[in-house]
Amino acid sequence: MADSSHLAYQFDDSICPARERIRTIIASRDEETDKAYDAWAHYYDEDMITLGYGGYEAMGDNVIKFVADKNAKILDFGCGTGLFGQKLRSLGYMNTFGVDAADSFLEESRKKEVYLELEKHRFGIGLNAPYNDSSFDVVMSISVFGPNTINHTALYEIDRILSPDRYCIANRDGATEKTCVEKYRHTT
Repeated sequence: MADSSHLAYQFDDSICPARERIRTIIASRDEETDKAYDAWAHYYDEDMITLGYGGYEAMGDNVIKFVADKNAKILDFGCGTGLFGQKLRSLGYMNTFGVDAADSFLEESRKKEVYLELEKHRFGIGLNAPYNDSSFDVVMSISVFGPNTINHTALYEIDRILSPDRYCIANRDGATEKTCVEKYRHTT
């Protein structure tokens, strides 16, 4: 495990460290959430392995099921450290873009070099995403909607940037729960 002594935010590692980091994110508020995410970025990939999180595999299966075109323009909404970007690339999807609100997660994602472009953006009421209308064929979202992450208001922006007759594929449950994949087809 990496040294976290340089971080401003510390986790209680006496419990299962991975679970404690997730509990901290869920319980935190506003600027405290940003600090917790900054502290977590370095551990995130390792934590997902420790927790046996299968969301990336499940979502990869759904991309294959719903997106036959390997040239589809895909936005990884809440791309985090780029783990799902790696999965997309391994499946042959190269036209991928990432967006996340946490600088530290974007730094980790940049190291993987799996996205054509990475953007920092926080989704919410009155916050327009840095993309034109109908910009993407697919918007993917893994463990993004929930406590202290993104709420339902982001769906309006996803709807705006998603091309007609294309897909938003997301899961509803958190990283410690069974993945439940949801599919939304933009039809307007």
